[in-house]
Amino acid sequence: MSQPAFSIDAVPTVNPHSQKLAHIRQQILTLFLDDEEFVHALVENDQHVSIDDKAISEKINTVKELLLDLHTADIADILEMLPYDERLALWRLVDNNERGEVLVEASVSVWDSLIKDMSDRELLRAVANLHVDEQAYIAEHLPRDTMRRLLTYLEPSLRSRIREVLQYAKDSVGQMMDFEFVTVRPNVALKTVQRYLRQRGKIPEATDKIFVVDNNNYLQGELPLTTILTQSPDKIVAEVMRTDTVTFLPDEKGEDAASAFERYDLISAAVVDSNGLLMGRLTVEDIVDNISEENDNSIRRMGG
Repeated sequence: MSQPAFSIDAVPTVNPHSQKLAHIRQQILTLFLDDEEFVHALVENDQHVSIDDKAISEKINTVKELLLDLHTADIADILEMLPYDERLALWRLVDNNERGEVLVEASVSVWDSLIKDMSDRELLRAVANLHVDEQAYIAEHLPRDTMRRLLTYLEPSLRSRIREVLQYAKDSVGQMMDFEFVTVRPNVALKTVQRYLRQRGKIPEATDKIFVVDNNNYLQGELPLTTILTQSPDKIVAEVMRTDTVTFLPDEKGEDAASAFERYDLISAAVVDSNGLLMGRLTVEDIVDNISEENDNSIRRMGG
């Protein structure tokens, strides 16, 4: 008689990676919740001055090593779980190059404690490597004076893009769109497109298609990556591009865009103005982030 493929009494498999993350989170929480002296030393000490106490210095190094193994979303979760002083203490140990990503992942309700001691220059460095839509998201939730000062440090073209995003209503497509996408002209061959992509070295995340535009940046169609790979390299883009594209206007509601993404199984889509000028791109990641933020805000409102 053949043996059953599985047993009801079988022990469920534990994901080692999840186990490791849970262990790291617990270590960090224990350090900050059970050691008032450690927290006090970090909060009271100027963050630019080294701490001489050997035991505290060793704990600082331990926390910094633990943080290296955490995604910025995990760091944001831990920060939100900690009381005010403990949160500020941990924030002082987060690498400034990661702080921008952590702010994007964290709830706006804890931002005051996180940016309290950051200078304008430190805040600028923290958000420098973020996408424009993420920079705009942070700028939107900063105090007005801080936002103005931050914008003055940015180069004019970037400042203009952020202001463009900020003019749209909250939870609109314009607030959610990003500016990281690839465009090509309709009159080039697929082999030219392939060469162009190789020269770029990398493409933006969630890229399943390339947008086809004319010389004035008006959208003509879209070119799926599968088409680039499967069609003859000698084919011209205009011959194989799709013209039945799903596009969005920047002032459309985010929830309507989310419904369209689900209905048409979209990964990315172009954002155009009323004349068809390509303005940005909306991705499934943008949609998910927006839904997650809305759910998070609803839960917080329910909990007071």
